[in-house]
Amino acid sequence: MARETITCVVMFADVAGSTAMYENLGDDLARERISNSLDILISTCASHGGVLIKTIGDEILVYFTDVDGAMWAAREIQETMEDDSTPETIGVSIRIGMQYGSAILEDGDIYGDSVNVAARIASMAKARQILCTKDLAFMLKDTELTNNVRPFDRLRVKGREEPLDVYMYVWEEEEDMTNLAARSSFTNPG
Repeated sequence: MARETITCVVMFADVAGSTAMYENLGDDLARERISNSLDILISTCASHGGVLIKTIGDEILVYFTDVDGAMWAAREIQETMEDDSTPETIGVSIRIGMQYGSAILEDGDIYGDSVNVAARIASMAKARQILCTKDLAFMLKDTELTNNVRPFDRLRVKGREEPLDVYMYVWEEEEDMTNLAARSSFTNPG
């Protein structure tokens, strides 16, 4: 397969607290809920133009060529997983990290700084959070999306001299987000 450099959104979406799920629910039920959740994540991303690169344990790696499509997918993932009427995924929460930039597609995989940054942002997100870089936040065009993006923190990434400005997409009602922000270990820049 040819090597291709593209400009895209790289998304990592991860099942938060999966280790505790295995301990509390047992291997079979936890695996079933995680598998069902990953199916929802994959189909939701695909419906917004996302291309699945791979699943990695309890997370997915996807890229999008449409910035708004990536954020709509992230929002729909969180809304779907929050819906308690889905018994196959009860108790499952997702954390999402995204970066906009160049990446290399080669042999069915994706490589580059954008992938590393998206992975790092996803690892810093808490359950039910959607975090992204300033680059991605400033590329959004749909006002319904741009009106819900807030500065969140500055993140130091290994190998980079300057910290990254991280933004949070507010997908819940403001009072719910106050509770979510209180659970975060991040502090807002002053």
